[in-house]
Amino acid sequence: MNKQIVVAVFLLFSSLFSTAAYSHESFRTIGVIENLILKEEEVNYIQVRNQNDQSVQLWISGATEISKDDQAIEKSELEVGNTVVVDSYGDGYNYSEALTVRIVPAIP
Repeated sequence: MNKQIVVAVFLLFSSLFSTAAYSHESFRTIGVIENLILKEEEVNYIQVRNQNDQSVQLWISGATEISKDDQAIEKSELEVGNTVVVDSYGDGYNYSEALTVRIVPAIP
């Protein structure tokens, strides 16, 4: 009886942890910044209108790498109207954490 309980608990925990390990995904967003959402006067989220005309909010963390012309820039240099390529990671497309933000020339 005790062995069955131990096996059942082990199977339960292993299934929970294996599901959690696969719950995050990587995303790429290409579009134009349409809004900067500030927290304590610093960019906290960017709202990007993607190529499918959908608006997506992406979290800009302290670890987010931001660049323009292969040069690192500060969050404060992000502007509404910038065309960006954002690689992000999270549970879903909206509100995922931006890992990299690259400002690129406007897409025709």
